[in-house]
Amino acid sequence: MSKNLHINKLISALISVYNTIVAGLPAVVILMLLFYVVFAKSDISPVIVSIIGLTLIFAPKAYSIIINAVDSIDKGQLEAALALGYTEKKAYRRVILPQAKRIYFPLLRNQFVLLLKETSVVGFISAMDLTHAGDVIRGRN
Repeated sequence: MSKNLHINKLISALISVYNTIVAGLPAVVILMLLFYVVFAKSDISPVIVSIIGLTLIFAPKAYSIIINAVDSIDKGQLEAALALGYTEKKAYRRVILPQAKRIYFPLLRNQFVLLLKETSVVGFISAMDLTHAGDVIRGRN
């Protein structure tokens, strides 16, 4: 087994574990873990933490949608493009991805809508932050 193949299998396994964890956790849990645990000691704005969190939630879904759409295209299309002299990158960009677009584009659009709905959870972090600030002020007085 070559070293690159072993590394690719390791990366694929890590991506699979990450996707499983993210798919099993609600968005509010991920955002709260990021805000109150990972970035608790830093001065990073809650908006930036929310952007990071929503990106971490959206990325594996978008990745799996695109990968599955590309895998659904017949392998003969890639072989034909390579036979015509395209490089592998150019073949994907000019032949495979345009065909896969009809599959992944509606699914990605739906994921964007779901992401837009999940942004309402972001208010919970700032509300919790304001509640905690109110408790601190009350505790001082």
